[in-house]
Amino acid sequence: MALVSIKEASILTKIPTATLYRHSSSGKLKRVNGRIDTNELTRVYGEFNYDTSFDESSQINVLLTKIDSLQQKLDEADIRHATEITRLMSIIDNRPSMLQTLKRILGW
Repeated sequence: MALVSIKEASILTKIPTATLYRHSSSGKLKRVNGRIDTNELTRVYGEFNYDTSFDESSQINVLLTKIDSLQQKLDEADIRHATEITRLMSIIDNRPSMLQTLKRILGW
């Protein structure tokens, strides 16, 4: 069938995530790369109502949330970079006057 996360397995089987983690740790429930095959869920817990529309909808919502978070981080990084570029350009623009001031202070 399909590989699902612990949270998705909990929703499908109506078994608390803590129980699934405990069963996984004890070896009762086998995981592959942190995910559980739905066949394995059936083997351990019996038949359950597998609603693919919920699964797809859930995955879409998770992806949309991740996209929004990444977009916000990208926007924040753009602002930080623009601010740093402005600061550096200011330093470059003020360089001649800074050199003159240093020469005057040092007596050159």
